[in-house]
Amino acid sequence: MTVGCDSASMAPIPDLAEPTHIAGLKHGMIWTESATGLGKLPATGAFYCCIGPKHAKGAYTEARAFAVTGPLAEKLVASARKKNVVDLSGDVVARPPRLVAGATVGANRHPYMKVLFAFTPRLGHSHDTHILDSHTGTHLVPPAYALPRKGFDNGE
Repeated sequence: MTVGCDSASMAPIPDLAEPTHIAGLKHGMIWTESATGLGKLPATGAFYCCIGPKHAKGAYTEARAFAVTGPLAEKLVASARKKNVVDLSGDVVARPPRLVAGATVGANRHPYMKVLFAFTPRLGHSHDTHILDSHTGTHLVPPAYALPRKGFDNGE
């Protein structure tokens, strides 16, 4: 059960947002808020994907959502219904920033922080957000770290 909307929340904040989320979440519902392009999808037959970091001990995440349509969507939907899906992603854990060895590297890279911003008394739960750069959870070396030295001649 997944619901997507183009607004920032499934219900008005502050009074109805939390009860609305709890009503769906207790049944395993997935919410996608601030989605765009939903009107371009067919009424049925699209395969929905939501990809984002898995925050250790987290209840929700920032993500990119997209849909696949056409013949490939039919195959993906059939696979998902048979539960032929494997999640290979690992949890992202807030730790001090890593130092990465390499030329011109001497600063922190791949910062990831968990920031508590609100407490919900009814749930006894703190809401948090995450600050992460575009390479968090990857082994990607940004181009600035891999550029040739000044004077490099590719013809040598």
